[in-house]
Amino acid sequence: MSTKASSVADSAAGVEPDEFQPLPGWFFLFVGYIAAQYDLSQAWPPAGFLSLAVVLVYLTVGFRVLRRRMRYLRAVLRSRKATILALGLFVLRQALRFGLVGLAMMTTAASQHLLLAAVLFAVGSAGSWFDQWLVLRTLRSRTR
Repeated sequence: MSTKASSVADSAAGVEPDEFQPLPGWFFLFVGYIAAQYDLSQAWPPAGFLSLAVVLVYLTVGFRVLRRRMRYLRAVLRSRKATILALGLFVLRQALRFGLVGLAMMTTAASQHLLLAAVLFAVGSAGSWFDQWLVLRTLRSRTR
C-alpha cells in the first residue's frame, strides 16, 4: 500500500498519521513463545526443531513489522523520559526472566518444565505488551 493510500485509509479510519501505532497482538505471542522455548524443548524434545522454525518466522515477519516502527524507536530515543522508562522496563523484565530461567535449570520433571514454559510465555507476552503500552502512553503524553 502506498504512503498516500495508507494516509487516506488512516484518515478515513479516524487515525492521525503522526500518531504512534502499537505492534500487532500476534507479535507478543511470538515473544512469549521465544521466552518459553527452552522449557518446551526440555519437556518435549521435538519442540527444539519447532522453535527454530518459529524463530525464523519471527525474524522474517518481525523485521518487516519493526521496519515500519523505526519512527517509534527514534521518538523513544529522543525523549529522555521514554528512554529511561524503556531501559528500566527492559532491565526489570530481564531480571525476572533470569530468575525464572534459574528455576528452570533446577527442574528435572517434564511437568515442571511445562509449568515454567507457561509462566514464561505469559510473562514474556504480557510484559512486552505492557512495556509497549507504557512507552506509547509516555510518548503520546509528550506530543500533546
